[in-house]
Amino acid sequence: MRGGVAAGLLLAVLSVPAFSDPGDAIDELLAKGGMVRADLGAAALVGPSSKADFVLPHLAGLRREPLGLARFAKSYVDVARAHGSKAASVFHAVGIGPRFPDVKPQPDLAAGSSPSLPLKTLPSPLRSPVSRLAAVLVDADTDVRLAWRGVGSADSVSAARRAGLTDALPDGDVPLPGIEEAARGLDGARMAVAGLKTLAGVERAVKEMKKAAAKIDGELLATLRWDVETAFGRIRVAGTGDDRHVVAQDEKPFLLLIDLGGDDAYIGSQATALWHRQSVSVVLDLSGDDLYEAGTGEPSQGSGLGGVGVLWDAEGNDRYRAAERAQGYAQFGVGVLVDEGGRDDYRLGAAGQGAAIFGAGLLLDSEGDDGYEILRDGQGYGGPGGCGALVDLFGNDRYEAVRDPARAGRPDPRADGKAATSNAQGAGVGRRAEAPARSWAGGIGTLVDVSGDDEYRGGTFCQGAGYWFGTGVLADGGGDDLYEAVWYAQGSAAHYALGALLDVSGNDRHALVGTGGAGLGFGWDFAAGVFRDESGNDRYELNRLGLGAAMKRSAGIFIDGAGDDVYEFAAPLEGLGYVDDDPAWATRDPAAPRWHEGTQAGLFLDLGGNDRYPEGRGANGASWGTFEPGRRTAAPRNLGAGTDLK
Repeated sequence: MRGGVAAGLLLAVLSVPAFSDPGDAIDELLAKGGMVRADLGAAALVGPSSKADFVLPHLAGLRREPLGLARFAKSYVDVARAHGSKAASVFHAVGIGPRFPDVKPQPDLAAGSSPSLPLKTLPSPLRSPVSRLAAVLVDADTDVRLAWRGVGSADSVSAARRAGLTDALPDGDVPLPGIEEAARGLDGARMAVAGLKTLAGVERAVKEMKKAAAKIDGELLATLRWDVETAFGRIRVAGTGDDRHVVAQDEKPFLLLIDLGGDDAYIGSQATALWHRQSVSVVLDLSGDDLYEAGTGEPSQGSGLGGVGVLWDAEGNDRYRAAERAQGYAQFGVGVLVDEGGRDDYRLGAAGQGAAIFGAGLLLDSEGDDGYEILRDGQGYGGPGGCGALVDLFGNDRYEAVRDPARAGRPDPRADGKAATSNAQGAGVGRRAEAPARSWAGGIGTLVDVSGDDEYRGGTFCQGAGYWFGTGVLADGGGDDLYEAVWYAQGSAAHYALGALLDVSGNDRHALVGTGGAGLGFGWDFAAGVFRDESGNDRYELNRLGLGAAMKRSAGIFIDGAGDDVYEFAAPLEGLGYVDDDPAWATRDPAAPRWHEGTQAGLFLDLGGNDRYPEGRGANGASWGTFEPGRRTAAPRNLGAGTDLK
């Protein structure tokens, strides 16, 4: 890994300069419709009549200033680029700070005492680092138990371990017994501290273990196997042989499993916290081409179900296989997977690869050309009270949220049933209900790729998509990339949510395929979707509703910076700066005043280059929109407009 020490973070992004400022162009375009920037976050976006519980701190500020979504996305790239060598710092930035701003980024690792261990039977160089790490885990165990003290035992266990929660969650009509009680009673900040302590302790131990292993005789190291039972769980230290570590379905996961090298196999629930059977679980592998494999019903590979699960693989070309709740998944807890190097292959059914509900989930991969496949709900998924992030620093990577509903399930009618509802690759998903008790705001789901020529493929609700007060972000720092999805994608949001896609540089292709639309800067129902591409010769392909389109009193903003771009659009009158229009909004309805008082803007801006547009709409050096004679809308404060600057 590379980088430095993490500093402050996301809550201050609205005041942080980001990159080239298209402010004058935006101001001029808005002025043509009699609007100013403040109108983009007017009363309808700030205070909708529908409410939701568990709103995260960032949401109100970004709803007031939706143009800040691009800077918000850029802050994730900056954190990953500058601080990627410090996994605990990245975790605090993307998983804790946005939820609990008062939790300090550097945990105290001095507290706690190690459980009684027969250290004399362990090679002497390993004794101190094993003892120190065990002490940190015992301290984190205490934090986990204290975090749950405000929740009844039955509710805590059922909420933490419930399978299929990401499938049931979005529909507020589905009863979720015990979930709300657990969410309100859990001390989430204390749980977050437990996770931060654990990850920081593991990060320190990696360096210490490598130094210690170098001091041990090779023959002894090859055959080492040290197993200990403690009051807090099993501890194992294995050497450099090709080991097979198995956790049977009726066994508790390890408190701590350290493997010093070799091509190893990890079977079953590894690095999995299962409240309240095992509060903390850590797996640390120093090197080798390893296989991590879990079966159906077995959460694994950095899974925090009511506790803290951390998997750290320091080196090797590794394979990760699981059916559910794995690879950096948190449910009322903390789940982290860190892979420092190698060409890795991640495959998962549902719920993981950086996903969280009432917790923090992180998958951090440092370098290598990696492949990520998931059926649904992951690769940066934030459910209510959750921050889920997939962060990849270097390499040419492939991200796939399986589109075929025959494999992934959940066929989306907006795609004629031919594409699955992915909720992936930067998706913030809430629980939609009109009854306040069942209306829960979505969290933050983020996919960050710092560099490389990458491919992103998904179905619907993906690639920077927000749903029901959720926030979805896909941020790519550079490379010639491919983005392919169907509906509600690539900077898109629905129902009071926020969605953003940022691509900093490269010659990219963005395609909304099939029935493809509702993306590339699209908002629906008091939502804001923002798309920003800083530079490169890019290609955009879609059928309808995109490239700066807004409906039902929303904001949809598309900004392309420099480059010679191509726009292919089957229905150009529904994009390139588009808004719907309802004459009823012209009159204030006392029963639903927000429709009249709200503001709507669909804005398209291309800031430079020699660009190609579909016939009949858009041209180099031109501006167009509802401010033109004969195109004015009936509703007030309702602007659809575009501009191209040579």
